[in-house]
Amino acid sequence: MDEERFGLKNWFHRRWCPKGIHPPWIVDDRYESFWLYAAVELKTVTGHFILLPEVTGECLAPFLQHLRKEVGAETIGVVLDSSGSHRSGQVIWPTGE
Repeated sequence: MDEERFGLKNWFHRRWCPKGIHPPWIVDDRYESFWLYAAVELKTVTGHFILLPEVTGECLAPFLQHLRKEVGAETIGVVLDSSGSHRSGQVIWPTGE
């Protein structure tokens, strides 16, 4: 399982202005992004994906629930790195049904 951030960041652009005068407009430096959570079943080479707004324990839990729903009641081994969201106390691990 892994996460990847995608998004749009507006970059500062050069503006022409006479020496000593600041440009009369403001550059918008906000950005919008989302995170792609992904897992691959090695046995069937099937991918499971979900888009979420951030990387937190609160967002990891819905992905794990999505994965549980897609895979079913089989035993699942999930390999996690040491990301703060993976070690968060906010993660709720779904049970097999």
